[in-house]
Amino acid sequence: MDGMRRHGGWDDALAGVVARRGELVGYASLLVGERWAAQDLVREAIIRTFSRPRAWHDAEVALVAVRGQIMARFVRTRRGPLIARAASRLRGVDGQPPAATATEGPASAITGALWMLDRRQRACVVLRDVDRMATADIARTVGMDAAAVARALDRADTVLAAELSRDLRGAP
Repeated sequence: MDGMRRHGGWDDALAGVVARRGELVGYASLLVGERWAAQDLVREAIIRTFSRPRAWHDAEVALVAVRGQIMARFVRTRRGPLIARAASRLRGVDGQPPAATATEGPASAITGALWMLDRRQRACVVLRDVDRMATADIARTVGMDAAAVARALDRADTVLAAELSRDLRGAP
């Protein structure tokens, strides 16, 4: 009977994560840009998270683990740069947001500005501003020392401020 309850908790946690798949794809899109690449990243993260021998009883805890897998796969795999190169070929020009993110409003300006950053800077910004991680936690996640993370965030903040102020002024 206990095994049945644990299995039900695992199923409920998986169902809860899958129900929030769109949110996860949005999170992954901040990192990889193209929707197809974000969907692949989310699918792999869900599979990796739920294929490990762990009794998932809470969808919120499982969701955090899946987001951690998304970031880990983005930061640590060789596929991340391949996805970024493929996306840059698809959109034609490096430093421009993918066509899938071309919408109106502040969210599109922020997403576009994120694409002016290199991969590590983008990962650090997402971890700080979306996941609300401290510098030391970001450093552990991306495999950098805390001083390098602080420098990356400082450079990223400079680029983001310039890009967002340019966008607000309506400059091309």
